[in-house]
Amino acid sequence: MKLYEIDQAIMALLEGGVDPETGEVTVDTEALQALQMERDHKLESVALAVKNLAAEGKAIREEEVALAKRRKAKETQAERLRGWLISVLLDSHGVETARVRLSVRQGAQKPDINEDEFLPWALENGEDLLRYKEPEIDRRKVLDALKNGAELPGCSLVREPSLIIR
Repeated sequence: MKLYEIDQAIMALLEGGVDPETGEVTVDTEALQALQMERDHKLESVALAVKNLAAEGKAIREEEVALAKRRKAKETQAERLRGWLISVLLDSHGVETARVRLSVRQGAQKPDINEDEFLPWALENGEDLLRYKEPEIDRRKVLDALKNGAELPGCSLVREPSLIIR
């Protein structure tokens, strides 16, 4: 029996369990108790599934973190070795073997900028060389303002229900 069917059966038992003439309650308590137990069992099963899925998600997230650290370490090591190869091969014509060919060429030009020196100068003399970010909403400050009674257009306090499974 599905959960909504159980709820309908409980409602039917409760609605049909009152004698309209005498007002006497004639609910089949055993059937009601059995339906309630079945309902509780189904809810428990879903809650356990939620806990299981959350635990699997946590384990996957932890593995992602571990893999990301390993990936970063490998990428850093590769970059250091690449830099070493460039420094060794910079003045030579390269190396070629059966498995690999190494050569160094000049890359594209790019600016080397000391921000501590450049930013103050650019603010006064070269504003067109700067880029500004779009403003972002500070949700924490908006929450604090709303809690303190401020009326902000397009903002309101809402309370979303949360489920606790232990």
